[in-house]
Amino acid sequence: MQFYNCLMKVISKSLGVYNQWLNKVAFMKVFSEKLRKVLRDQGFSQSEFARLTGVTSQCVNGWCMSRSLPRQDVLQKISDITGKPLFWFFMTSEEEKKIFHREFE
Repeated sequence: MQFYNCLMKVISKSLGVYNQWLNKVAFMKVFSEKLRKVLRDQGFSQSEFARLTGVTSQCVNGWCMSRSLPRQDVLQKISDITGKPLFWFFMTSEEEKKIFHREFE
C-alpha cells in the first residue's frame, strides 16, 4: 500500500509538470500565430521587427516557430510597436471572436 501511495504521488506530480508544459506549449502556439499575423498585416519582416524590439532575428524566428516566448520587457515593446494590447497575443481566435462579437451586440 505504501508503494502504491508513493507511486500515485509521483504520477500526480509528473502529470502536473506535464500539464504546465502543455499550457506553455499552447501559449507559445497562440503567441506564434498572433505574431505572424501582426507581422504580415503590418508589413514587418522578422529582421526589421528584431531591430525594433532590440533582439536578434533568431529570437523573432523562434517566437514565430513556437520555440520560445519573449521576456516580459520585450513583450511590452511588441505591444507598443504593434499597437496591439498584450493580452491579444495570447487569445485564441475563438476567444477573440467572442469578445469582438460582444462589443457589437
